[in-house]
Amino acid sequence: MKINEIADQLKASVSLKREFKEALSDCMKRDDATEESILTQIELEALLEHNDLSRAQKCQELRWRLHKLRYPKLAEAEQRFQQAKKKLCLPESIHINPSDFFEKKEIKIEIKSRSQKEFKEQINKLKTIQNEIDDLFV
Repeated sequence: MKINEIADQLKASVSLKREFKEALSDCMKRDDATEESILTQIELEALLEHNDLSRAQKCQELRWRLHKLRYPKLAEAEQRFQQAKKKLCLPESIHINPSDFFEKKEIKIEIKSRSQKEFKEQINKLKTIQNEIDDLFV
């Protein structure tokens, strides 16, 4: 099955279809591989047969698998960052993000507060996790 047919089957948006095609094309050129071999490599059939996932979830998983194949080092850094961030158990009002494409060894912390009291609590939360934040600098 071709990527266009798969994207149609999953009812992917036009922009997502384009993203799938571009990622697949890049991987095929880089690896001197066929479309079929790339789709086999990302275990597409098993994904499509996964009954516990909705079409939207399958689209996101296909997107992630192609991204991981296309940019293996970036995908690995993203995974490590997300795992380290998850361990921090941050409230929804505190967001921590890496630099774009992990090009710089820096993070950005965004705090949304509704009051001075809430702000102080958030700062205290950051103080309690300051030693664990080291893992975010991947």
